[in-house]
Amino acid sequence: TYFIVLMLTGETQSAALVPNGLDFKHHNNEELQKILSMIHHKCPNITRVYTLSERSVRGIPLYVIEFSTKPGYHQLYHPEFKYIANMHGNEVLGRELLLHLADYLCEHYLAGDEEIQKLVNLTRIHLLPSMNPDGWQLATDTGGKDYLVGRSNNNSVDLNRNFPDLDRIMFSNELAHRSYNNHLLKQVDRLKEP
Repeated sequence: TYFIVLMLTGETQSAALVPNGLDFKHHNNEELQKILSMIHHKCPNITRVYTLSERSVRGIPLYVIEFSTKPGYHQLYHPEFKYIANMHGNEVLGRELLLHLADYLCEHYLAGDEEIQKLVNLTRIHLLPSMNPDGWQLATDTGGKDYLVGRSNNNSVDLNRNFPDLDRIMFSNELAHRSYNNHLLKQVDRLKEP
């Protein structure tokens, strides 16, 4: 409740502590990784920290924390979802909220919160706090003086507008009278941005 009230009133201070113990401030890329590791060490039986196979343009790893009763393993009939924040590097709030959500899930699971335990026990959750750590770095280095600085990645690609166009692939398959649509993801690689 304190966290929500703090957010709604806008009365945030860079070092104000929220009840779960994380500083309510902007965490840099190194701190982000340390926080995810700290959460994993508090809840090793229900979390796993991993990196995506691709890195940012500047080579920064993209860290994800997973919550599950069997971290690292796909469980049949268990729904999965992922939250991705900070696609636009200059939109920083989601990044911090996912760090706090990860800590909240861990703390409340350990405390015996039945709803959180049910959620983690029946769902596989992936949280990617920063999809654009390069843009975040640029936006924070410049002090946010221009609202567009850091929006795109270091290749000037807007990651929120650059998803593969599966409709185009399906339409071209229909024109070629190909019947398979379940193999579309194999064709996505050719649509990747360099």
